[in-house]
Amino acid sequence: MTLSSPLSVLKGIGPKTEDELKKQGVSSIGELLQCFPSAYRSFSDITDVQNASPGKFSMFRLVIKSKPFFISRSKSRNIFTLIAGDDTGSLRITFFNQQYYSSILKPGSEWIFYGRIRLYKEHYCLDNPKIYSSENASGILPIYPISRVKQKTLRSAVMQALKETVDIADDYSAAFLSKYYLLTRKDELNGIHAPSCADDYMRARKSFMFKDFLLHAAASRQRVSKSAPPLPCHEKSIKEYSSRFPFDFTGAQLRAINEISQDMQSCVPMNRLLQGDVGSGKTAVAFFAAYNAMKNGYQSVMMAPTALLANQHYENAVKIFGSSTALLTSSTPASVRANILKGLKDASISFLIGTHAVLYEHLDFNRLAVVIADEQHRFGVEQRAALAALGEGVHSLIMSATPIPRTLALSVFGHVDVSVLDELPPGRKPVKTFIISENRRSDMYAWIHTQIRMGKQAYVVCPFIESVDELEGASVDDIYIELSSSFKDIRIETLTGKMRPFEKNRVMDSFKKGDTDMLVSTTVIEVGVDVKNAGIMVIENAERFGLAALHQLRGRVGRGEDDAFCYLVSDSKSAARLEMLTKTCNGFEIAEYDLKTRGGGQLYGIKQHGELETETAGIMDNPELYHMASDAIIVMENDFPLDHSTVLKLAAEKADRLRRIADN
Repeated sequence: MTLSSPLSVLKGIGPKTEDELKKQGVSSIGELLQCFPSAYRSFSDITDVQNASPGKFSMFRLVIKSKPFFISRSKSRNIFTLIAGDDTGSLRITFFNQQYYSSILKPGSEWIFYGRIRLYKEHYCLDNPKIYSSENASGILPIYPISRVKQKTLRSAVMQALKETVDIADDYSAAFLSKYYLLTRKDELNGIHAPSCADDYMRARKSFMFKDFLLHAAASRQRVSKSAPPLPCHEKSIKEYSSRFPFDFTGAQLRAINEISQDMQSCVPMNRLLQGDVGSGKTAVAFFAAYNAMKNGYQSVMMAPTALLANQHYENAVKIFGSSTALLTSSTPASVRANILKGLKDASISFLIGTHAVLYEHLDFNRLAVVIADEQHRFGVEQRAALAALGEGVHSLIMSATPIPRTLALSVFGHVDVSVLDELPPGRKPVKTFIISENRRSDMYAWIHTQIRMGKQAYVVCPFIESVDELEGASVDDIYIELSSSFKDIRIETLTGKMRPFEKNRVMDSFKKGDTDMLVSTTVIEVGVDVKNAGIMVIENAERFGLAALHQLRGRVGRGEDDAFCYLVSDSKSAARLEMLTKTCNGFEIAEYDLKTRGGGQLYGIKQHGELETETAGIMDNPELYHMASDAIIVMENDFPLDHSTVLKLAAEKADRLRRIADN
């Protein structure tokens, strides 16, 4: 068994399961091992019934105290309930369409139950909890972010792959690993997928991420070692460019454009980070780099993290660049793709905008000079390095809606110059932000219902598209069903990254036109949707998101003249950090707060950051990662063992992994 072997070689992976995994971006043993757990569950973390908290996910060791009582029993609907408890109290447990459990949950037997506690008529209830045999419930259980495949099947497949894969090799020498206390690739994978204790996981995680930071630093160093074509820029060009917009640029935008124009006139490759809050006008500034390249007879490419955002950038770019602009995504028809490839080669296309697809096509640019990456926390240096590899020497511009302290920017991006858009358009009101506990949900919904009937529109953001087996958090599917049944007079739609492009466009257009009152979505609405009438944002399980992501999400509302509101729904103990968002709408203050206050997180609690990705958002949430990034730069500069071709290979592998995560 090798990393390139198909999943069908694994026991328990039949054709249907293999096909489902392929749909979710996992088609080989190597890709399966790169699908890291998003949470862990410890069977030692048992809660007594007397300490149960409504709205909280908890694990209980309970004895069945009553026979199952069927509330409904038919082919389409099967509901039964029973009583189970420990020495401190009892719970009412209800199962929906899981008749199998009625035959095995016998009075007197002991089981482990995991689920979300609900209070109903002064009784604690568990609905559809996960069940484990108390005899086999020990150690740490990894939870994978894959839907429609049983977690038990995934865990079994991963364990078999870890045991039998023969070509899990290291790019670093044994001496280098030993010198810096790093693990082999095999040991890292074992520590991440099958930790026997918290220390095992943390050591594997640190080793993996330190190597990741080394790759970041090496990719950045290799980029600046090349020369880029100087692209002269005159004040007349800046005035001509700004005249193409129906508004006046802010002072910050003009300052950033001048900084970019100065960089581009040198043969030293520009490496500039353009940062600013949502709505500060980053796209207009970034497009200037492509405009200046076009005026000098060169080409540019811009990569966006989602097709939704790529489409919006393309629509705006066409107004400036005309027919010399092209859009390339994974859903671009073959005939259109062929014309794009031809246009890049003969230089009839001067500005290509795309998603990760631009990394996986055999693109042959005629005169590529500028690479723009719209960061949005979705990809990192590896993908920008892969973009840069499309040309011998290019100017690079990174866009980020997360304000990043300069010292952190140096650690993340290597040698980088920073342009800051610290002005917002005049008249922009701050979004009023509140933290809502579970027991106030009905009051919140009642108020939103009133606002919608008055003509307002609302977003509801969930961490998951659908209920993921054993993974905590609200899903788009569940919240949509709940809201649709509660408010039958409200027009509700859903929007997720897995929907086909034409369906996404239909939903977006309906919301923009006001034909939809409420949009239940994943964080895909973080970018690409700008609806002035949308003044309400609800974020479910807000504790699952970093402050930077929450700040960016709430930036989707408040685009109009009326007051805007953001409700952070959370009962988590970690909700205290959310208070910062109720005190300020200044992204720079939030960034500094996150950097100073966030710790390493909990192994047994909510998800680990970013699938272990060393991306900006993850580093912002964790000072430990910040220091690790700084250490990696020192090691890279003095003792880096990998050659140029190996760095490119690792960058391509990492970019491919990030693409699969973003697509799912």
